Amino acid sequence: NKQYGMLTLQGATGIDAKEVSSLNLYPNPAREFVQIILTSEVTGRVNIIDMSGKTLLSQVIDNSRNINIDTRSITKGIYFVTVT
Repeated sequence: NKQYGMLTLQGATGIDAKEVSSLNLYPNPAREFVQIILTSEVTGRVNIIDMSGKTLLSQVIDNSRNINIDTRSITKGIYFVTVT
């Protein structure tokens, strides 16, 4: 069961934050950090994936609804976010 969202880092065309499959992601576009809010607690992993399908960042989720991700190491662009 995967949940998907889209993350746009500052410098690229922004999109409004939207709820997608019980996932809220903000701020969008992001600058230094992004917060993901889930409607229920999840144990698993959140991944930030580039347009070619490469996973740039992966973070373990341990029975949490609120996930904070440091995006400073990721270059400007548009990315996919998966929660598995």
